Amino acid sequence: MTTAHKRDRHGFRGVPPPPVFDFDALPDGALLNEYETAAVGRWSTNTLAAWRLRAGHGLRWVVIAGGSIRYRVSAIRAFLADAAPRKRKPAKREPRSRATDAVPATQEPAR
Repeated sequence: MTTAHKRDRHGFRGVPPPPVFDFDALPDGALLNEYETAAVGRWSTNTLAAWRLRAGHGLRWVVIAGGSIRYRVSAIRAFLADAAPRKRKPAKREPRSRATDAVPATQEPAR
């Protein structure tokens, strides 16, 4: 007796394998779907979805009929050629408490 597997309702969520096509041979106007774009950049498909939600992210996309997302090859090339470092949030520092400035318990105060 075989057991039926639960259907994955979330779709593919990881990093796809390298593309099977030559990215350099594609014309600038060619459109790639999300899976193909993720394969070219070696990004997760979830990463591409998160980038679309962020305002001002450099990778541009196109919405075609039916609501499908596509990326132009020229936009991917421009994004990969941009060598701007990513913006990082400053590290949060916790204020020092006065308890750490006190004399350690192992030392006796000077008399």
